[in-house]
Amino acid sequence: MLPLKRIVSYVRSDDGQLVSDGTLAVYNKKENLPRQGTERETEESGERNLQGAEGEAPPDRNFNQGAEGDPETDDVEQTSTFYAILDRTGPLGDEDTLVLNVPIRVFITGDLAFYATVVGKEGMDKAHCHWCKLPSAQWQTYGHAPGPKWTLEELKRVAGTITPTKRSQNGVKTYPQLDCVELERYIFPVLHVTLGLANRLLKHTIDYDLVVERTPEVLQMAR
Repeated sequence: MLPLKRIVSYVRSDDGQLVSDGTLAVYNKKENLPRQGTERETEESGERNLQGAEGEAPPDRNFNQGAEGDPETDDVEQTSTFYAILDRTGPLGDEDTLVLNVPIRVFITGDLAFYATVVGKEGMDKAHCHWCKLPSAQWQTYGHAPGPKWTLEELKRVAGTITPTKRSQNGVKTYPQLDCVELERYIFPVLHVTLGLANRLLKHTIDYDLVVERTPEVLQMAR
């Protein structure tokens, strides 16, 4: 979880709403690299000097040339490279310049059983809401009032009260396994919830047929 903790850095508005989960920092790195072909030309020039007349001294290289034609500048090409860092470690080099800071959002997706496990409420996905403190007897009632919302800090606080004699509270059993992503960033699992509703509807339909219509055993087996 350590790399994710380095990425997530929440920023909230005055009314408590999350406005940013961190930033994607883009830096510009400038380097001086040899021009293409320069090294090869230098090697060929050295070979030609060695192939001169026997005893002939190689010509001295003039290092006092002016700015124009200076071998130290002509043989070097300045390049710019852009790279991105998705955490708060800073640039790779001291001379690298920050070009852009892009706000990001980190989301978690999965089914309700997975959500309950990673926040310390393993096996409680059918009895307790993932986002609020209402038990199933209350949140399954149509038109119920919204319950108090869970927050990451509240989950950690409740987990700290768990003892051998008090094994759970409001579904919380252990300290969250994923303790750096707010519950607001868990995506509602539409597919899994829809499948659950369809399975429940199918079960009630079958039970209705068996009780009211007195379905023959042969038809029951066929179904």
